[in-house]
Amino acid sequence: MSLNIKIYLLILSVIFAIPAFCTSPTYTSEIVMPQHVIDFNKDLTFIRKTLLEDHPGVCNALDAEFLDEMEKNFKIAEQKLLTTDVIEEKAKILQELGRSFHDAHLWIRYDLSKTAISSTPREIRPFGIQEVKQGVFWVNIPTFHPSTDETKNLNEIIKSLAGFREQTIIFDLRGNGGGNSSWGVELLNALFGEEYVNQQLAESNRNVYIEWRISQGNLDHVKALIPILQDQFGENHPTTQQLKINYKEMEDAFLHGENYYSESQGIDQPTQSSNAINSFSGHIIAIIDKSCGSACLDFIDDLKAMNANITFVGETTGADSVYMELRTVSLPSEKGTLGFPIKVYRNRPRGHNVPHTPDIQYKGNLQDTAELQSFILTQSLN
Repeated sequence: MSLNIKIYLLILSVIFAIPAFCTSPTYTSEIVMPQHVIDFNKDLTFIRKTLLEDHPGVCNALDAEFLDEMEKNFKIAEQKLLTTDVIEEKAKILQELGRSFHDAHLWIRYDLSKTAISSTPREIRPFGIQEVKQGVFWVNIPTFHPSTDETKNLNEIIKSLAGFREQTIIFDLRGNGGGNSSWGVELLNALFGEEYVNQQLAESNRNVYIEWRISQGNLDHVKALIPILQDQFGENHPTTQQLKINYKEMEDAFLHGENYYSESQGIDQPTQSSNAINSFSGHIIAIIDKSCGSACLDFIDDLKAMNANITFVGETTGADSVYMELRTVSLPSEKGTLGFPIKVYRNRPRGHNVPHTPDIQYKGNLQDTAELQSFILTQSLN
């Protein structure tokens, strides 16, 4: 027997002499076990802890049932998770938990298939102005959360609106799920004049104030928003400056162990002037639909406060609670996301989860722009 054969047999004898318990776990973990197991119970625990620490409803004396309802819904979700081993069903249970709060700013989403996400990209109408009839301008405002490129287009719209103050402006808000309400105020400033807008909003919101829930996570969120606002509006814009004030005072409240910071009547709270003149003498038509939410609803609130010739066409909007300012965090499983609000409005004129209804209910297909334009030009302008 050659030396090479002897060595080969020796190696084989060593391999088969190793006990089964030394090799089996390695084989099972690498071949049989899935690469990523979703621990939904861990996600559930994380969601509960996050809401207890960061949601404004937990400490809200004016919403005394919030905490009890929250705990009841968490117990229901915990029991339901025990009834199934199907991943998709477990994800649905936690998504249902998010919906149980009846708050558009509180949700739980799971992305179990990256392929499905990449195959359905976000479709959005572009920002722009089109003259659809002499003296009638169609203005697409599909979101108040513009991308960098969209920000440029939105700013161009704002700059041009001052030249249309005697015309008919049609704001197409279809699909606008919100974003930053300051964009809506900028649109109004361009049409009505900043002084008049300040006067009307001060009157409409004279009893309104905001309370922010204080926590380290919420502080980090607000701090991260500051450079975003600086890029969008500029360093010296009132929105940017107000958020800087909010952050500093929230930080002080955190150091003092307080649950809330009440936003003071700061620089974004305009002083009322009885001498302000309305610069807009035209007609505004706003197209609204069920997708309109958050900052889009705020824009409708503000339009109504202008005391001008405004007509709303379309369908009943979505609704939002008095809990606002969406913050999102990834779940421990890395397969899901929790979205939740971190501030609460006090004395908001529009009530909790109250939608806007149109002056003219549109019976046709709201997604058919040509048909919609024909209807508005022949019906709403007469």
